[in-house]
Amino acid sequence: MDDEPNSLSWIGFTDLFLHLFIFFLAGFMLLKHFAANEAMKAEIAQDKVAQFEICQNKKGQCEKILEDSVNYNVKNLMICRQQNTKIKENLQRCESEIKEEALRAEFGEIITQALNVLVKLKNEMESNLPIHIDRRPDRLFFDMGVSFKFNKAKVFPKQKQAIINIGNKFREILDREISINKPNGNPYHLYEVMKIVIEGHADNKKRRKDDNITNYTISKERAFAVMKLLIEKSKLKPPKYKISVAGYAEYGRPPKLSKKEKKNEKLARSRMRRVTISIVPDYDELLIESD
Repeated sequence: MDDEPNSLSWIGFTDLFLHLFIFFLAGFMLLKHFAANEAMKAEIAQDKVAQFEICQNKKGQCEKILEDSVNYNVKNLMICRQQNTKIKENLQRCESEIKEEALRAEFGEIITQALNVLVKLKNEMESNLPIHIDRRPDRLFFDMGVSFKFNKAKVFPKQKQAIINIGNKFREILDREISINKPNGNPYHLYEVMKIVIEGHADNKKRRKDDNITNYTISKERAFAVMKLLIEKSKLKPPKYKISVAGYAEYGRPPKLSKKEKKNEKLARSRMRRVTISIVPDYDELLIESD
């Protein structure tokens, strides 16, 4: 009977030990489980970090490729624009050249008509002034034969009426309608598309050896004297008529001399002291109007 309590004590101690063992074992298992979960989470986190880094690298590469592609395309676009601008400029230049050539051909016919009128005028006035006409494809140079004294710009009284008559004839020519039309369909008058340049000339004699200015001054004054007559008496008044003056000293187009004048230096110099009228087309005005 005495052994029974001892036996029960032993069972109680064994149960306690067993429970403690189970408790520690369960705790260990739980700790191991938690550790495994944490390790798994850490591994997953590292995986995700690695994947994120890979994605970042790929993103960087993609951005670099995209940037390179954009830069390449922008560069190509700029090149294309530059080429397009050059093509447009070349096209505009070609169109202008074509227009100008067409206008030159048109003016050639107009100049031919004007030449016929001026030749008739020349024949009528030959006894008064030694007139010469020099033609270019699209312009005329009309040597009025007006002579001046050395270093003087005064027109001789006997030549004034001849100059006025020449101016009147030029006005008749310039007032004519031509076959070139304005953008509104109405024809141009010749004075709208031609410029009149009164050109003064001097001989090659100078007051002083080093004087390079006086001949320019005197030649321009001669041109001005003739222009004054044309504006006031022949009614070639600007702005309707595009009239201007130029002084060429002894460096302008040389006069056409007779055999007698060529042999006589004094006569040749006298013929150099003269005024010419040029009628030239105003291409800029026409090309602007047609654009």
